[in-house]
Amino acid sequence: MTNRIYLIFVFLISVLFFVNCSSQKKIIQPNGNVKSLNTPFDDLAPSQRPEKGVSCEPCSNEFLSKVQSPENGVKPSKKFLTEFLELKYGLYPEAITFITDTKGYFSVAHPPDKRSSDLLGFPVHGFIGGTDIFEFDLENMTQPIKSLSDTINSIVWDSHPTAVSDEKCNVFLIWSSDRADIGGYSSPFLRIDKIKEVSDYSGNSDLFFAFRINGVWSEPKNLKDYVPNLNTTKREETPFLYCNCLKPVLFFSSDRDGDFDIFYVRLSIDFEKQEVSSSGQVIKLPRENESLNPTTINTEYQEFFPFIPKPLSEKKSENFMYFSSNRLSPPKDYNKETKISSVGGYDIYKFPVPEGLECTPPVITYNVRLLDAVNRANKVIKPIINMNSIKDNDYPFLKSNPGIESEDFDTHRATLIEQYLNNNNYKKDIKETVSSNENLASFKLKPGINYLFNGGSTQNEINCIEGVDRTISHYSIRKIVEIAPRIEKEQREIQFYEYKVKEKKVGYDTLRSEDVIDPSEITKYDNNTKIESIQMEGDKLKIKYYVLVSKKQVLEMDSVLVKKKITIDVPVRQFDTSYVMVNASNLALSEKTKREGLIRFNKIKEDITVDDTIYVWPQYYYYPPCEWRYVSDTAEMRRNVPYFMTCFWEVNTTSNLPRHLNLLRTDRYEDASFIELHKKNQYFGWDRPEITGDRVELRKQKHANRVERYRQFAKIVDENLKLMTDEIAKKIIPLFKELDSKSSGNQNKLIIVINGYSDVRPILRGIYLGEETIKYLSVGYDDERTKITNKSLVEVPPNASLVDPLNDYLSKLRAFNGYREILKRLEQYPEFKEYMDKGLVLVPDQINSIEEFNKMMDKSKILFFVEGRKIDTYVKPDIPAYAGEDRDYYILDPVRRIDVIVKRVDYFNGEIQKPKCCKPAD
Repeated sequence: MTNRIYLIFVFLISVLFFVNCSSQKKIIQPNGNVKSLNTPFDDLAPSQRPEKGVSCEPCSNEFLSKVQSPENGVKPSKKFLTEFLELKYGLYPEAITFITDTKGYFSVAHPPDKRSSDLLGFPVHGFIGGTDIFEFDLENMTQPIKSLSDTINSIVWDSHPTAVSDEKCNVFLIWSSDRADIGGYSSPFLRIDKIKEVSDYSGNSDLFFAFRINGVWSEPKNLKDYVPNLNTTKREETPFLYCNCLKPVLFFSSDRDGDFDIFYVRLSIDFEKQEVSSSGQVIKLPRENESLNPTTINTEYQEFFPFIPKPLSEKKSENFMYFSSNRLSPPKDYNKETKISSVGGYDIYKFPVPEGLECTPPVITYNVRLLDAVNRANKVIKPIINMNSIKDNDYPFLKSNPGIESEDFDTHRATLIEQYLNNNNYKKDIKETVSSNENLASFKLKPGINYLFNGGSTQNEINCIEGVDRTISHYSIRKIVEIAPRIEKEQREIQFYEYKVKEKKVGYDTLRSEDVIDPSEITKYDNNTKIESIQMEGDKLKIKYYVLVSKKQVLEMDSVLVKKKITIDVPVRQFDTSYVMVNASNLALSEKTKREGLIRFNKIKEDITVDDTIYVWPQYYYYPPCEWRYVSDTAEMRRNVPYFMTCFWEVNTTSNLPRHLNLLRTDRYEDASFIELHKKNQYFGWDRPEITGDRVELRKQKHANRVERYRQFAKIVDENLKLMTDEIAKKIIPLFKELDSKSSGNQNKLIIVINGYSDVRPILRGIYLGEETIKYLSVGYDDERTKITNKSLVEVPPNASLVDPLNDYLSKLRAFNGYREILKRLEQYPEFKEYMDKGLVLVPDQINSIEEFNKMMDKSKILFFVEGRKIDTYVKPDIPAYAGEDRDYYILDPVRRIDVIVKRVDYFNGEIQKPKCCKPAD
């Protein structure tokens, strides 16, 4: 029996277990349930803490925040309060709203008294009613958080704050209250009927508002007086302000239709007048009734605490409304296998912001045109226009009137604004730069952001445009600055009165008094006392008198109006204009930036288009000549290096000539009669067999005259060399350097061609008496065809014969020594030495082969081409002697020379080419 009972018991247990197991169903959450935010308890009042650095300005707060994670930073208000304030027990958080990431308002219910707060260490003090609103500042938590004054809080229930601010950080606060002056009570006094006989014990909480301007709260006002049909005899609670930068919308919850649903109305908020008005009707969000899994915000359940996190996106699909609802608590059967249930009692849900309530910022189209200030029809080369968004730091000078008198604007306002921006290092505050490389750029701006527009050009090169004499090398900014005033003399007429004494009089100051005395005392008054009256009063005398205290001279004056001309110094303001090169790091401010400073749009409700302009001034590069020719002995032209001594190879300079004369006296030169100033020379020597007697002295005098003539020649040569090297180093090389640094796509080179010449008389006897071997690469250059015509290694050792009908070696020696003289002088100039030090000068005496020359051609910038051109056949004397007559040998003096031609050329793929853009030589 016992076993049977046991078996029956086991059977029943098994059946119950089976039935229980088979009856378990899968549980799902309703549409929109944010499971990650919900707990088994009530989760109310979703809110969001703005990201760090977001200002109180509504536009930057709503549109410029960054998306947070998870759930865009949304949490129940209680979560924020327990994190910030460590309110783990004793207080009942209801709602929190943020102005910035550290400042805002919250409400708590059932507060303890001050003694309990102190005992428990609560950071919240100053309770006024059953539920109060408090202001917090997380950066200043060393002091207790105090409730808002009794201006805002009442002795009953004040909760559910929502607040927004303007760009000045003034605050607009809306909250729910059941204060007595409008009748009725509500939560937390849900059982008010037990202590007070009222029929409407369910309450009629309303929405109130107040402004805080410059730190002072206005008196609370009931919104029903400003927004029709907002507050009713039922309860209006959990307000939330949305789209505050553009067209504010107030969401709130009301039980006017039986259960709590979410409504909205569009508002206009005027911080200056501290007024609120509606710009539409109060509308209830769509509602879906008796649905097992609602897809709308409003249902037959309770919906509270609407909240839309920031940033507000231009994409509809990215904006969500969070709210609290008790839908589907307790669970319901969804189908045979599934139950649908909330996580707790009140859960947080999210749905897309309802259609028609998107908060899309107005489109601010900002067009910036970059113009050539000299010729607006010309497009700016290599344009750049920047839109810089600037951090919301303190730029009071720019956000308001910069404080510059209006008449000063056209002269230097822009400079002052630019100086202010630079002094405050605005570049460190640039958050983002959007650039355009067009002459007309169109940008899309957002409200509430500081913008700075600048632009210019990155043009910094010289492009050859054939057929013109100049090109734009770069652009500049025009800057106008005030300098010391100019003092001008100005004559003015002034008027004043002169005073003259008309009559002199004597006057007295007197002191009046009266005494009552015995008759016997009358004698005490002396001559300075003048008695006016005496009266008897009983046995006494009453005396009235005055005393002469002082004597003074009284002058009677006549006045005369005088007119007079004077000269005064009048300061006259002066301004100086300078032009500073534009580049990517030094751009011109736009005209609106000059006038207004930072550009910012705060209260834009509709799409707008703004036009702005940036001016830059073109700076022209005038093409330099492609050729400078030093081939004449005429003073009016560029002069060459003439006056070599006949049959001699070194340049005749004032420093060389004495050395040359000494050499001619040495043993090595004993037989050098072929050299013109040698004592045995055929034409000027006196130590010759045929020269005897009186002819010796005549010859010596002729020789001395010739020496003196060469001294004068040497001075001319010195001057010619100085003028030549000065121009090459100080003018030609800088022009070449600028051109080369700004040219693109080619290699510029500067060729210095040095050609040596002999006159037509051939050397019939003579040798090279120098002590060093002259060795260099001779390069012939045809400047008409821009072509190298000859490259050959030249080597002239000591004692080499100079005998040649074309004087080839002599011309080669003269060309080389002329090159040395020029090089020696050029090396004294830093402009040339810079190229030498960098190894960018091709010099002929350091080249040992044609191959080496070709390599040096590629890398060098300045090239010396040195060549002996033999004899100059264009000048031929008619009289074969130094006879002192026309067309004798004296006409050959300037023929013995070196000519110098400086050529600017292009160099492509190993080929020299003539530049397309050349200015004729001066």
